[in-house]
Amino acid sequence: MKNPKKDEFPKRPSQHIIETEGVKTFEHFIPSEWDPPEWKKHREYGIDFEFEISGSEQDMWGDIIKGQLRSHLSVKVHKDEYISERIKYKH
Repeated sequence: MKNPKKDEFPKRPSQHIIETEGVKTFEHFIPSEWDPPEWKKHREYGIDFEFEISGSEQDMWGDIIKGQLRSHLSVKVHKDEYISERIKYKH
């Protein structure tokens, strides 16, 4: 059996790497008191994550946040550690 050449192996698309970095960045900003997000295995469209938030006293009220993550090569993080992104949408 001959050894495969380096260019014969599949390549992970750069967008997938950017998405992985986006998930890591997003999770960094989620407070530890909140229930960790449950991520969908395939995040091509629709809801990507769901998690329960807690109050200031760590009370779990059943408030659920669902969302879709959009990853980019760069992101602006403000001084007080929040991220803002302009979102385009149609009515």
